[in-house]
Amino acid sequence: MFRFSMGMAVIASLMWSSSAFAGGFWDNFRSYWARTLGTDNGIVMTVLVAGAISLFVITRGKWKK
Repeated sequence: MFRFSMGMAVIASLMWSSSAFAGGFWDNFRSYWARTLGTDNGIVMTVLVAGAISLFVITRGKWKK
């Protein structure tokens, strides 16, 4: 339990550190994906990837039998 708590504390400190926000990483991350998904090609690719992942998850149980 102590290791889990320490791990969560480290992750939280890395995510909410001032250097991560000062660099604008999350703003750039969000704007990149907003631009990518804002185009027709981005939407089509997102739907195709989501469909492929869904088929993999659905059929994975049948592979193990």
